[in-house]
Amino acid sequence: MLGFNGGLIGKTRTTSSLVSVPGVWTPSEQIRARSSTPPAWPKSPLDLWTPQFVTTALWLDAADETTVTVADGAVSEWRDKSSSARHFSQGTASARPVYTTAGGYKVIRFDGVNDHLTIAQSFFPSAVASQNFTVLAVVRSNAAGFFGGVITTNQSGDNAGFAIISNGTQGNFQIFPGSATANAGTNRALITAVLTSTPNQRMWLNGSLAQTTTVSQVLNHASITELGKYRTTENINFGNLDIEEIVVLFNDTTDATRQLLEGYAAHKLGLVGSLPVGHPYKSAPP
Repeated sequence: MLGFNGGLIGKTRTTSSLVSVPGVWTPSEQIRARSSTPPAWPKSPLDLWTPQFVTTALWLDAADETTVTVADGAVSEWRDKSSSARHFSQGTASARPVYTTAGGYKVIRFDGVNDHLTIAQSFFPSAVASQNFTVLAVVRSNAAGFFGGVITTNQSGDNAGFAIISNGTQGNFQIFPGSATANAGTNRALITAVLTSTPNQRMWLNGSLAQTTTVSQVLNHASITELGKYRTTENINFGNLDIEEIVVLFNDTTDATRQLLEGYAAHKLGLVGSLPVGHPYKSAPP
């Protein structure tokens, strides 16, 4: 909580003379405390890095109950925490996913039959020169199935838009275009997809590089973006999935930012054990 002078209110504060007294951390005290060795002020939830410190194009967070609207036991809207207000919704009651808890964590659960959430816009960049974006998704596949959408653009041509899907055996995730693949089995997966205008597509699973592919086509998005649903010119498919969080960043494809996202999600959602040895946030959150 911020004090009137811009400091952080806490039960105690340690001054430069190492005396603990009630009061407010001033900005200069915060700097001294963080830079001391060892730090005099351990990180609190207010200090931890989250996607609010970067410019997000989309941020969906099932752990934040204030962003999920439940009507008659199912999700009618999942609100975007970014400043873009890209809220996903479902007006048909029978096609709404449910808001539930799995393994101690809040999830949006899609049934693989007809559940999906939609926004009537396709906001991903299409031109090759601007195909620079990072997508993080924390998701679990609950069953085998073909072309079950995690987050997808409504495609006007076969495999022409951007998509993360669950495809084939349970836990086999794939990115289109480019078809990079990683398999998480029955486990929760922390997937990071990075597409650059080179144009190369890279896919990480739990912080480890799974595959790099070359993408030569221009992304051919149509008019909507969907969760839990994947369209081709021949079929419409639904994913049997639990989605916990999705973060999309435009024009930020650095390894440093990707690792911040992975470290943030892994520590928040109990996936630290899945991060590889050597990941900068294996032992502590960013």
